[in-house]
Amino acid sequence: METPDYQKVNTYWVEQMQQDTLMFSSLQYLGGMYRIGKCHPTATSCSANIRYISRILIRLKILTGSYILQTKRTVFNNTNPDPTCMLCGKGDETLSHFLLVCTELDTIRMPLTLDIIEVCSVLFEKYELNTNFDLLTVLINPYYYCTQLISKDLISDIDQLIESLCRCLCYKLNDKRYHLLDIPTKPRTI
Repeated sequence: METPDYQKVNTYWVEQMQQDTLMFSSLQYLGGMYRIGKCHPTATSCSANIRYISRILIRLKILTGSYILQTKRTVFNNTNPDPTCMLCGKGDETLSHFLLVCTELDTIRMPLTLDIIEVCSVLFEKYELNTNFDLLTVLINPYYYCTQLISKDLISDIDQLIESLCRCLCYKLNDKRYHLLDIPTKPRTI
């Protein structure tokens, strides 16, 4: 049984997280799915399979804004590296550029993105979510739209149908980026 003090502390931290997501652009995609004592659904949607566990790290870095792209390097580096995408050279390497625009990653992106759009369209129609979905938001956090309709069935469908596609896309894009930039991957520690 929760005490009134416990409830006040929880309420304070929920409100604090909601304020922080508005102030910090890196947290903007977390949405309203934050609950005290609970993991974000993206972190819990992974099985015990080692292959999926390695893929979830990329996903969580993208979700929390800690995935380092050239624009972030520019902000945090004193030597002022060029924020332009090192793969295509056609724009600043932002998260939206990396996930949606970079032409060097099109071969990986297109088939999975089309699948994600198709599944999202079906789910939005099934659950009568009367909003247009933003593809970037879906790729980063498909649970973002669960705040409009809190439904265990919707969360379950996202777990089974969308999250695995988004995780796969993020992992494959990251893998291709590392390969093209010739960045060595860190060895796994178990």
